[in-house]
Amino acid sequence: MKLEGFKRFLGRVDEVLTLLDRKPLIEQLNSITSLPIHPDSYGKLTTCLDDPDIQPKKLAYIAGKDIALAMQLFKLSSSANFTLENGINSLEEAIAYLNIETIRALAATQHMLQSGDRKSCHEFKLNQLQHHSFQVVRLAEALGQKLGLAEDMADILLAALLHDAGRIVLSHAFPEPYRRVFAASKMENIRFAVAENRILGADHAQVGAYLAALWGVPRKVVEAIRRHASDRPPALADAAVGHVVWHANRLAQRHFDDSREYYRDLNRDSKWAAFFQQTERSVETSG
Repeated sequence: MKLEGFKRFLGRVDEVLTLLDRKPLIEQLNSITSLPIHPDSYGKLTTCLDDPDIQPKKLAYIAGKDIALAMQLFKLSSSANFTLENGINSLEEAIAYLNIETIRALAATQHMLQSGDRKSCHEFKLNQLQHHSFQVVRLAEALGQKLGLAEDMADILLAALLHDAGRIVLSHAFPEPYRRVFAASKMENIRFAVAENRILGADHAQVGAYLAALWGVPRKVVEAIRRHASDRPPALADAAVGHVVWHANRLAQRHFDDSREYYRDLNRDSKWAAFFQQTERSVETSG
């Protein structure tokens, strides 16, 4: 057991404890052992695992498009290797530290969750949530390239994928209260995060950041998740990953005035002009 790795583990524990202060919610989150993988991703995962010449890069590609799968790979890898000096810093690293049988076991567990999850996908708009996350990933990548953040790109893409993970967590762990959140937001015409705080005592950004930190997701990514729904973006100089994800999320939500400079710059490119036209027609997902 490496001393530096153990110190890092203790630091992560301290970090987790600062992210939420609502004890009943924390107890429930601490008891979560898995999250429902989207049915489409589950099919691709099982097909990949059946291939005798399975490639870790292909697994990472599949995980990079599914919020719950990515979260769980970090959980499994960090639990098995919590004393690593530098931790697990990417999906590729997470997969590298897991043997294929462990990932197959994860897939088998998910198979037992499938029957009830299709209804949840529709009820809690998880299909729209996945689509929104893909939009944020594409926009975050473009903004990161524009700002010359090549060294931060892996964290940017992971944070963009996971920024709304708290919604999956809440719909999975608190289905009845979360139904009330949806109803209150719609009937009272209030921000979704306001309804979450009123009914649950925390919003999906706090919950997503808490579980991400608990499950070993890199610190910069956790911070970006925590701050993605803030009223103002983190400063680029202080938190580049969070800054990029905040603006990408706003652009994907069609809040163009909040990110006017980036919107104008990207909109000059014909590819992104068409993307924004499509985004404007898409169903909005707040977050």
